[in-house]
Amino acid sequence: MSGADQREGQRKERPDTGPARRFIRAYNVTDAFLRKKYGIELHVGFSEAVRRCAKLSPAVAAVSAKLQDYARLRNAIVHGGDREEIIAEPHLDVVEDFEHIAELLQRPPLCMETVAKRPLCLDVGTALKEAVMKIERTGFSNFPVTEQGKLVGMIYPKLIVEGLAVALARGVEAEAFLSRPVEELCRRDMGRSFAVCDTGTDVTAVLELFERNKKLLAVVLTRDGKIGQRPEGIVTVADTLEINNMLEAYL
Repeated sequence: MSGADQREGQRKERPDTGPARRFIRAYNVTDAFLRKKYGIELHVGFSEAVRRCAKLSPAVAAVSAKLQDYARLRNAIVHGGDREEIIAEPHLDVVEDFEHIAELLQRPPLCMETVAKRPLCLDVGTALKEAVMKIERTGFSNFPVTEQGKLVGMIYPKLIVEGLAVALARGVEAEAFLSRPVEELCRRDMGRSFAVCDTGTDVTAVLELFERNKKLLAVVLTRDGKIGQRPEGIVTVADTLEINNMLEAYL
């Protein structure tokens, strides 16, 4: 192939594969994703969409400054009009970074592959006294409660203390209260302190759950995200720092 033919081939290839086109593609993919996921109207500009989404998503908040910069860069790359005309080429490292952000916003790491831990569970018949001893012995605070291996609730220190206070107020001895099964307390707490998600849940979705519900202590992961299934993993509020650090490293 002659030099002229090669240059002609490069000119034909560049509109679709050059840095500017790749940058615009990452911009459009990110714009469409944010609008669809967070219900942002079409008349809202990209920069404002990012600001709104950052209030709803810790992951978007982590990259909002970069996205704002890339929005301004996009305006410098493209000449407006009915047909977008490329008037500048961004550096390749900028393009690759934007593509990386777009990919991770759409497909964040899954909890089960990163931060989720194998849950330590208690059977419904476990005495509250034994639950307290296990909390002290293991250093863990949130225990999924199961019946025949299937999730029915969760037990945690505050719930036990609240139950003990009520029992004492009613004249029940502490020892008698602590001899009761955890089932009595955990079934009263359904949905108050924990959420249940499926094993395909990603880390940003879990972060958003904790952000929306400040009383949430843990997210229990089951196959289909339902009570009555075997707990496969657990993410606690203490894990959110690890998730944020991981997202900063990824993004």
